[in-house]
Amino acid sequence: MEKSAKLPSAVLTGDLVQSQQYTQETISKALDAIEAVSRNHFDSTYDLNPKFTRFRGDGWQFVIGNVPRTLRLAVLIQAELRADPSLPSTRISIGVGKIDSMGSASLADASGEAFVVSGRALDWLERNGGTLSMSGKGISQLHQIAVEFLELRVKLWTPQQAEAAAIFLGTTEATGRDIATHLGISQQAVSYRLAGADARRISELLNEWETEFELLPGAPHA
Repeated sequence: MEKSAKLPSAVLTGDLVQSQQYTQETISKALDAIEAVSRNHFDSTYDLNPKFTRFRGDGWQFVIGNVPRTLRLAVLIQAELRADPSLPSTRISIGVGKIDSMGSASLADASGEAFVVSGRALDWLERNGGTLSMSGKGISQLHQIAVEFLELRVKLWTPQQAEAAAIFLGTTEATGRDIATHLGISQQAVSYRLAGADARRISELLNEWETEFELLPGAPHA
């Protein structure tokens, strides 16, 4: 059995919204897009192996050790899905806490506080119609306000805005010219899309979050 993760760690758990309205092929495509975000994070940071795991057809879960990075990954997941109108959206519950075991072949038999917190919050999202939450020891009301702001703002993105925002927020070196070349549009069009998405303001929030994020007293420690 794989050893437990260093603490604190985060578990991201989600399921696709109204997945019964989509074909299995479309569901697989959406889950592939989510898995790609987790894999890109691992490949670029050498963080914990995310062990991306699929559950019950439309559910998914992965772990990361870099807790401050979780919010950016959640936004990137939503951006990737919103960029393709044919794909369903997803609920995302971020749970912070102790991980006792990372499981064996997958996270299906993993255990620990972070998994419990993440799972319970996902149930809450489903009951209350939400799409993003972050909870666990040390997560303050201020943290949750930032999460709620991002949830509300991302819901307003058009597919075009989400497509540009995904590149802008996911690649710190990407310039307007780079994005324009990648999307095959003008730099002016890129500027319009990023402005409409409030991408620069969101980037500032995420950068500040990742720089200043600190678990409050009572949070789990290594």
